[in-house]
Amino acid sequence: MSEYEDDVVLTDISKISEEIKLQSKKNHSKIILRSFFSIAIVSLIATYLFSPIGKVKINNLSGNYYLTKDDVISLCGLRKNDSLLKVSVKKTMSKLNESPYVNRSSIDWHLTYLNVYVDEVAPIAKLEDGEILLTNGEIYSAYQKNIVLIQLITIMSI
Repeated sequence: MSEYEDDVVLTDISKISEEIKLQSKKNHSKIILRSFFSIAIVSLIATYLFSPIGKVKINNLSGNYYLTKDDVISLCGLRKNDSLLKVSVKKTMSKLNESPYVNRSSIDWHLTYLNVYVDEVAPIAKLEDGEILLTNGEIYSAYQKNIVLIQLITIMSI
């Protein structure tokens, strides 16, 4: 090989070496950026899951007279510490509609809360044996568990 050819080869190798270094720096930057975004996303998800923001809470309860927000959460088969991501609107509404307290209901799921509409089956009288007569004609003694409601019915029947 001639001296000129040696210079060309060395120049080509140095160019290739510089390109490799440049590509290595780009790849390194991409890895750092991807790692940062991955950590940020995992942190946001963890914050949502473990903070009060992502827990079951009813923002707006309408159509109710007797049932409280806590009663509705319980009838839905949920707890306040459950994650909103766990809530299936269809299943929750189905469970709520199975309750003898509810004729029909609707639930709107939002990222940080639920809006619930409940068409209640209201108690209208307390019978002599302690059972409760409901507006849909059914008798349901489980209302006795709710002491406030029993007192209200007792006052209504006087």
